[in-house]
Amino acid sequence: MFAAEIAAVARPNHSYQIEFSGRFPTAPSATARIRMENPTEPGDPLATAPATNGAFTISATRTYAEIIAEGAAAREYSLGSSGSANEDITYTEIKITRICPTGCTACVVHGITIVDGGAGAGTTPASPVAGDEVTVRAGSRAGFIFNGWQVTAGGVTLADATRATTTFTMGSAAVTLTATWREDAGGSGIAASLSASDVVSRMGIGWNLGNQLDSLNGGTYANPFSARNYANLSLLQLETAWVGSANTVNQTLINNVKAAGFDTIRIPVTWYKAIEGTDNNRHRTNFTIRADWMARVREVVDWAYAAGFYVILNTHHDEYIMPFLTDADATATNATITRLWTLIAAEFNNDFGERLIFEVLNEPRNKGSAREWQAGTPEERTRLNAMNQAAVNAIRASGGNNANRVLMIPTYAASAHAASWGNAFDGFARPTDTAHPNVNKMILSVHSYQPEAWSGVQGAQGTPIAGTWNESSITNMMNGVQTQASRLGMPVVLGEWGSVARGEPNDANEGDNGPGSRGHHMRVYVREATMRGMATVMWDTGIGARLPGVVEGRFGLFDRGGNRNLVYTQAPTHLRAGYNEAGGLAGKVLGVSTVAHTSPISGMTITTTNTAAGVSRWSLETLLAA
Repeated sequence: MFAAEIAAVARPNHSYQIEFSGRFPTAPSATARIRMENPTEPGDPLATAPATNGAFTISATRTYAEIIAEGAAAREYSLGSSGSANEDITYTEIKITRICPTGCTACVVHGITIVDGGAGAGTTPASPVAGDEVTVRAGSRAGFIFNGWQVTAGGVTLADATRATTTFTMGSAAVTLTATWREDAGGSGIAASLSASDVVSRMGIGWNLGNQLDSLNGGTYANPFSARNYANLSLLQLETAWVGSANTVNQTLINNVKAAGFDTIRIPVTWYKAIEGTDNNRHRTNFTIRADWMARVREVVDWAYAAGFYVILNTHHDEYIMPFLTDADATATNATITRLWTLIAAEFNNDFGERLIFEVLNEPRNKGSAREWQAGTPEERTRLNAMNQAAVNAIRASGGNNANRVLMIPTYAASAHAASWGNAFDGFARPTDTAHPNVNKMILSVHSYQPEAWSGVQGAQGTPIAGTWNESSITNMMNGVQTQASRLGMPVVLGEWGSVARGEPNDANEGDNGPGSRGHHMRVYVREATMRGMATVMWDTGIGARLPGVVEGRFGLFDRGGNRNLVYTQAPTHLRAGYNEAGGLAGKVLGVSTVAHTSPISGMTITTTNTAAGVSRWSLETLLAA
C-alpha cells in the first residue's frame, strides 16, 4: 500500500494505523512484519508480530507528518515475513484506522433519519461523518413498491433518487430521507419496460425454502408414477416427505425469514407428484394439478409476497417426467412443459406484480445419464433450449401480468461451469421473447456450491467434505459466469448455493473466524457475487437435529418446527456484511452497469475512529476517491 494514497486524503493532526490480517499457509510459526520501503530498497521494519497457528494481525501507526513525508518520498507499506523472502502469505483483511485528536470537529458524526423506509431500511455507514459516502437502502412494505427518495433535511444530493439503494456524500448537518411508495402493480399490470436487470438489482439477499414443497416420496426415475402412489398421499405427506410431519411451512416461518433481513425467497415446488389425469405414463399432457396442492402452494406464495419478498416460483424435481435424451423424448417433454406452465401461469397471474418471478426449470438434466452432471451432450443442450422456449411461450400465452413477467432460464443442470469436463454454456441460447424485442426479461439461472468442502456433505450421515479453503474456486466460477452472462446479455441469479455447518449439524453460531469458518464462507460468497452484480439465494433445508435425517440438515439456518426461529443467528450478519462490503447490487447488475471485479486482497475496509463522536466505516475505494 503506497503512503501517497493515504496522504492524498489525510487530515492534519490525525494519526493513521495500518493493520494487516492474514495467514502463513505453509509456515504457521512465522513472524509477520510491516516494512516501509522506497522504490529501490527495503527499509527497517515498522512492526513485527508472531503468527499463531499461521494466523496473524499486525499494525503500525503513522502521524500526519510522517504520512505526508512518506507519501512525498513514494514510500510503500509492505507486508512480509521474517523467514524466507518467498514465504506465502494469504491476506484476509487490510484496515486503515484514522485516529482523531481529542476535540476533533472534522470527523463529527451526523445522524441520518429514514422516514417510511419499510422493514429492513438502513444506511452504511450507520454513523457517518462529513465527506463519507453513504449508502441508503429502502426496506419493504407489504402491498407496495418503492417509488423514490425525497431529501427533507440536510441538503444532500442522491446519486439516483429513483433507486431503493443509492448513495450520497454526507454533509455537515443531520440528514432526513423520506421513502415514497406506490401500490403494487397487482392486477394493474407489470410494465413492459421492466427489465430482468431492474429486477435483479432489487433482489438483495435470498433464501431457499429447500426440501419442503419439492420433497418426494420414494419411487424411481424409470417409473415416476406407479411406484410413488401419489394419488393416495395426503397434503401433509406431499409437503413433509423429507422433513417430517411436524415441520410444515407457516406464515410465522415466512415472516421470520423476512425479519432476519432476507429480501428474496425461492420456493421450490415439485408438481408432478400432484398430477391428475387419465394418461398414466411419463409423457403426460392431458392432466391437471390436484386442487388442494395448487391451493397450498398458492397459500405459501401469498404469505411470501405479502411479506414484501421478491418471490421465485419454479418447477423443481419435475425432471422425472421431462427426459430429453432423445428427440422423441424431447418432443413429448415440450408438450408436458407447455401443459404444466399453462396451469401454473393461470393460477399465478394478475394477483402478483413484478416481485413474482417464474423459474421455468430447476436443474434440467437426464437423470442417470452418462453426462448428467457434466453439462450433458451438445444434442441435449440444444433440446434444452427448446424446453426453455416452450415454458416461455406457455407463460407469455397466459397474458395479463405474465405477458411482461421476468423469468429465470437455467443452463443444463443449472451448471455455472464452463470446465473442460463439461461446458454448460456451449450452445446455450437465451429464449426468444417476441413481445419484447428491445427489453430483456430473462435472468440466467445457475447454481454453484463452492468451495465443495464448504458447500457439500457426503455419506449417510452427511459428513462435511474434507478440503482446504480455496477462495479462487468461488471467484473463478463467478468470473466465468460473468463472461457468459455478458455474451448472452442476461443478468445472473445464483439460485442455489450453500454453506454447511462444519461442526455438529445443530452448531447454531459458527462465526466468521477467518478462512475456513462458515461465517467467512458466507461473507465471501455473497460479497464476490454482489461485486459482479449477481443476486444470491442461499440453500436452507432446516436444522439437522430437528429433521428425520441429518445429511442435508447441515445447510440449515431456520427451524422448520416449533417457533420456526432462526437458529443460526449469526448468518444474516455474515451475509449482509458481504453484501454491504460490495456496496449492494444497485448499479452493478448486467444491463444496468457492468462491473468487473478482480482483487488479490479481499475484505478491504477502512475504519475511521473519532474518540469523541463514534465510529464509521469506509470502503477503500470510497476513501481514496474522497
